[in-house]
This record gives sequence, C-alpha cells and structure tokens, in this order.
Amino acid sequence: MKFFTTTLGRILFALPLGLFGLFHLIYAELMNAIVPSWFPWPMFWVYLTGIVLIVACVFIIGKIKGANVIALILAVMMLLYILVVHIPVLLTYFPGAFIGEEQTIMISLIGFFKDLAITGAAFTYAGILGKEK
Repeated sequence: MKFFTTTLGRILFALPLGLFGLFHLIYAELMNAIVPSWFPWPMFWVYLTGIVLIVACVFIIGKIKGANVIALILAVMMLLYILVVHIPVLLTYFPGAFIGEEQTIMISLIGFFKDLAITGAAFTYAGILGKEK
C-alpha cells in the first residue's frame, strides 16, 4: 500500500509537470501568448517556467535532496500564475457568462482550479518533505 501512496503518487504528481515543462520549451511561441502583455521579456518567463517544471519533476520523482525547496518554488510560481494570469482572465470574462460566453468561462475555470490543485499539492509536498529527517 505504501507504494501507491508514496512512489506512485509522487510520480503521478511530478510526471505531468515535467511534460508540461517540455511543452513550454518546445512550444515556447504558443506559450508566449499566455504571458500578460504588460510583462517584460515574455519569452524569458516561458522558458523559466518550463525549466522550473522540469527541475521540479526530476527532483520530486528522484527524491533528490532539496526537493522540498523546489516544490515550494513550484507552489509559489503556480500561485503567482493564478494571480497574474487566471484571476485577470476570470475577471475580464466572468460578466460574459451572462451574455453567452459560458465556454470561455468554463475553460478559464478549469485552468484556474487545475492550477490551484497543483499549487496545493506542491505546498503540501514541500511541507511533508520539510518534516522528513
């Protein structure tokens, strides 16, 4: 049972992070469209996010020393992403839910809650690893 709650859970949490990180590097131009226009150096943030996601994946799956710090960095990065990207989009499109833009709202809400779950899991993982000796 421990395998399913620790090893498999760790892999299922981290592997999508690594794949999404690769997507950031391979499809940087597409990801660049998500970066708010007022952010300086948008491609820098796309590449940095991709690298953080890949490093988090490797550290978490490999149980490498310092994985709790990487998980904390991931959690803060995701929280900032929620605040800078998701919240403004939701505030912009939410009134549209009453005039026929339900699909845009649903897509935005799905991304928001997915990233919120990743943020919570990363904070939890960082806390759990921080307590291990």
